[in-house]
Amino acid sequence: MLNISGKSNPGKIGFYADNLISIAKYDFNNQRIEVSKLRFDYDVTMAQMNNLLDDEASRFKDKPWVQIAGCLFCSMAIFLSLWEPRIFFLAVSLLCFLLPFVLGIYCKRIGVSTWHGAEHKAIFAYSKWGTTDLDKIKKAPRVNRDCGAGILFAVVLPISLAGILFATVSDLPAFNALLFWTVVVFWAYSNCYINRRFIIFIWFSYLLQYFFTTQEPSDIELRTAQAALISLIELANENSL
Repeated sequence: MLNISGKSNPGKIGFYADNLISIAKYDFNNQRIEVSKLRFDYDVTMAQMNNLLDDEASRFKDKPWVQIAGCLFCSMAIFLSLWEPRIFFLAVSLLCFLLPFVLGIYCKRIGVSTWHGAEHKAIFAYSKWGTTDLDKIKKAPRVNRDCGAGILFAVVLPISLAGILFATVSDLPAFNALLFWTVVVFWAYSNCYINRRFIIFIWFSYLLQYFFTTQEPSDIELRTAQAALISLIELANENSL
């Protein structure tokens, strides 16, 4: 059985395993699904999937208003860190905690949530039940324990909690607190794939998925996910011959 990962965008769902990719696009004008298969000489990464799908959600950081807000916040953070470090820690902690939910609202607004839900359902039906049947895919859960939301929370929650700790109960000098906080940031980022397995990160991941980044898909999204899944399995079978 393939170890499948997925990526979705409005109108497109892609699955990949090892060096194989399958992308299904729904043509709303002709009301049909177009499927493409790709085989590489190396294992596929999520960054490549983002490029192949022309992913809207991953371009969140490229939006002008996001960049302006980021510049303003960085300027404010530098000022606060010099003037009142405790406020700086609280502000950064709040921003880190809210960031996943802001991204989730953005995903919902651009219409990727139903496609993301279909992607999760198809992966669950195949990996847990060993089927590509449409009815089974429809009955599968739309929240996924292995969703990238868990990785995101595994990074931002330790950073947020450390910032609150330094701002409220720590008597460390500002420089020492900032140094320790930098270590926490590095630890959270470097260990996010391990930390995501802790139950607290799974709970927050489920919360974000259920209310923001996934919705119940229609037959269009489900059939598109099914087509991409079947195509990837066929490509894997061809590759094994």
